[in-house]
Amino acid sequence: MDSEIVFLFLQQGIASGLVTGSVYALLALALVIVFRTTDVANFAEGEFYMAAAYLAFFLIALVGLPIWVAAPAMVVAIAAAAGLFQRIVLRRVAAARGVSVNLVIATLGLSYVLKGFVRATGFGDTPRSFPSVVPEGSVTLGQASLSYLDLAILGAALTVMAAFFAIFNLTRTGRAMRAVGMNRRAAQLVGIHLGRTERLVWIFAGGISAIAAILIA
Repeated sequence: MDSEIVFLFLQQGIASGLVTGSVYALLALALVIVFRTTDVANFAEGEFYMAAAYLAFFLIALVGLPIWVAAPAMVVAIAAAAGLFQRIVLRRVAAARGVSVNLVIATLGLSYVLKGFVRATGFGDTPRSFPSVVPEGSVTLGQASLSYLDLAILGAALTVMAAFFAIFNLTRTGRAMRAVGMNRRAAQLVGIHLGRTERLVWIFAGGISAIAAILIA
């Protein structure tokens, strides 16, 4: 194969990989902040992501909401659901002297509940698409071509990452999350409310997962 063609495929693969990888990076961020702060491996992360996409589709296709209304509503709903899960389920498991494995099992239970709920909607596994809010067209970077939609996805993902980085490093809430992740006992001694902080982490994780879902969908 000609080296120029190989170089073209390499550039296009890197460019496309950056777009898709940025969405997966958001999912990884959601997983990491929960694990680092609460020591709980969230096995329902993929189901949050899936449920968010289906909820957005329901609001757009069946309820008839425009995407710029449905998308924020979906993000708020998934973030609130994640916070309620921490408040109602995980907090009670922890209060019952639940060890980490019990908390992990609780997230596994949530993953099955979400999968069962989506199956019950009757949407099935038929491929579906959302209406595009980005005009058609593309730009050329080197020899690689990226659509305006690809650039919008990459830009939105990087914006979310930058915003969370600022929250995590520059605000009291973010510093509280970091403190709880480093030393829960010490954080509690200096007045940080563990339950509230952990709930905020789950809310952030749910919101980030929902944003990733709308971007990839």
